[in-house]
Amino acid sequence: MRHSPEFLDRAGDSSSTAQATHVHRTTLYHRLKRVESITGLSLDDGMDRLTLRLALKLARINTARRSSS
Repeated sequence: MRHSPEFLDRAGDSSSTAQATHVHRTTLYHRLKRVESITGLSLDDGMDRLTLRLALKLARINTARRSSS
């Protein structure tokens, strides 16, 4: 997810995520399935969503640290 992790911010609510990001729900579902395929996580599972959120935060921290060096 290039922008803020709207799906995670909305606790996995696909309908409100699609509406907020101006993406058709079918497109959103396709993208979410791709995330699941790449990560091996299930976005239906709260712990997996937390894992993904933490991984995204750590990646941002790591990127910021690299760019400041």
